[in-house]
Amino acid sequence: MEDLIAEPLQLAQLCAQISPDADMTALQKAINGLRTGLDFNWVMTRGGWHRLGGVVDGDYQTISNNIVQWAETESGGDIDELVATYQDKGYFATKLAGKSHYFTMVTGEGPEAFIQLEIEELQEVIDRPLLEHDWFPDSMEEFLDPLDYPRLEPEPVG
Repeated sequence: MEDLIAEPLQLAQLCAQISPDADMTALQKAINGLRTGLDFNWVMTRGGWHRLGGVVDGDYQTISNNIVQWAETESGGDIDELVATYQDKGYFATKLAGKSHYFTMVTGEGPEAFIQLEIEELQEVIDRPLLEHDWFPDSMEEFLDPLDYPRLEPEPVG
């Protein structure tokens, strides 16, 4: 067990090799093939969550992978300056649409005797235009994740 935990990079590389279209049986088999004695079983998948993504231009070319860092750097702390500079650029904000896949493996007799492995599947998608002409955020928080803002149909970036 400790070998699996000690080498998360190997697990990450394995996950990157599995097609997102593959069923959980393929992923389960690959995980269990990492080490002798592993017997993880897929339990469930939860989706429908997201994280802030980055910024892309009108051709979906990456400007930044992290909208928070980008906005802080570009604004210099002045949200009005950020809006004035990027109002007409045609940029889009992205989000990372996610699913969490849960696998467990029994390690003993008691109900607490198990290991849970959680694997996140992320896809960067277009979320919204970065700025609209009739919208002026009052704060950096509102700019980064506005509540009342027109969202676009999620379209994969890459």
